[in-house]
Amino acid sequence: MKEIRIELTELRSEVKALTQRVDGIITTLNWYEYIFVLVVLLPFIERLVSRFI
Repeated sequence: MKEIRIELTELRSEVKALTQRVDGIITTLNWYEYIFVLVVLLPFIERLVSRFI
């Protein structure tokens, strides 16, 4: 029984580490998406603003 408990705790720690890695990857992807959107949309926004001013 002790061996099974030890294996379960090891599995839980591995799953936690995996979820933390996935969360980190998702947050970096979100940052890249925000940067991409800003780079693409900024010229259009500048054109619109320059037309109205």
